[in-house]
Amino acid sequence: MASVFAHFALASIYYIDPTYFDFYALLVAVMLPDIEYLYIIGKSYLRKEDVKTITKTAFRTGFLHSLIGSFLFAVPITAGIIYLVYNAIGMQFILPDVLHSLIIGVALHLIMDLPAHPYLMLFYPKVIETPFKINFGSRHLRRFYPYKKIEFEPYYYMPYFTWLVWSTVLSCLVLMIIVIF
Repeated sequence: MASVFAHFALASIYYIDPTYFDFYALLVAVMLPDIEYLYIIGKSYLRKEDVKTITKTAFRTGFLHSLIGSFLFAVPITAGIIYLVYNAIGMQFILPDVLHSLIIGVALHLIMDLPAHPYLMLFYPKVIETPFKINFGSRHLRRFYPYKKIEFEPYYYMPYFTWLVWSTVLSCLVLMIIVIF
């Protein structure tokens, strides 16, 4: 999976045109599909599964990582929740800005996750093996590779670990550039 920093760094597109985006809606949208991990990993934890099994479930995606789940289910519900929260705290709710932010944020999240999982759920219920595997620099990352003991095939998760590292490094650079300038 792409790192949490990478998803939060996606919210920096707000600074391209602050009049077009709603920052808080964008911030929620770039993390929105990952809410399902609370359910996926939580269910494994409550079943008292071993660490090896729980770690493997971290690479699974679910309904919210599909186009149907994200755009037809999560975006409208989140827009409604944002509307209620904004009214409760007295912030101005501008529907087009919130919808732009939610749709673009979720789309960016799904694009960022393409090389991050062994299987894609984009066209739910059809599951396909990902064609987007990132292997550059993996030779240098092997000594930090944490999944050796849980794999059924040596270095099976290496492309996804490589993407995790690269997405973290690149997003930290983007955030540092934004802070500096």
